[in-house]
Amino acid sequence: MTTAPFTKVAVVSGGSSGIGLACVRQLRIAGWDVAFFSQNADTTRAAEQAVRKEISSGGRLLAGPANLRDHASVPDFFMRIHSLERSST
Repeated sequence: MTTAPFTKVAVVSGGSSGIGLACVRQLRIAGWDVAFFSQNADTTRAAEQAVRKEISSGGRLLAGPANLRDHASVPDFFMRIHSLERSST
């Protein structure tokens, strides 16, 4: 049985503003696949759109809401990251 190769994905918490957003931008410029999350869905979506517009090249980008204090939201987001790792495009 063969398995699909994994790609490296940088995961940034609090990625919709401040230092987290700066990290998302720099990682994407460097060509990394980046997954980031923050508590507020609207802020996260706006940050994702801004990063996609500002930096069209680079690795893949995944963003979504997740709250580390809400244990139910975290596994869902990490399952999405796992899907990104497994995809080849």
